[in-house]
Amino acid sequence: MRIVGDMRLAEAHELAAATEQWQADFQGRAGYRLAGVILTSDWFCSRRVSSMGYAPARAQAINLRDQKQELEREVDERPGS
Repeated sequence: MRIVGDMRLAEAHELAAATEQWQADFQGRAGYRLAGVILTSDWFCSRRVSSMGYAPARAQAINLRDQKQELEREVDERPGS
C-alpha cells in the first residue's frame, strides 16, 4: 500500500506543478492579449484622427472644384465665347 500512497503523492506534486505552470503561462498570455488590445485600439484611434484631418481638405477641394465649374459655366454663357 505504501507504493500506491507514494504514487498518489508524486501525482499530486506533478499536478500542483503543472497547475502552477499553467497559471503562470495563462497570466503571461493575458499580458500579451492586453498589449494587443491596447495597440489595436491605439491604431484605430490614430487612423480616426488622421482621417478627420483629411476631411476638411477634401471638403475644400470639393468646394474649389464647384467654384471652378461655376466659373467655367459663366465663361461659356458669355456672349462672344
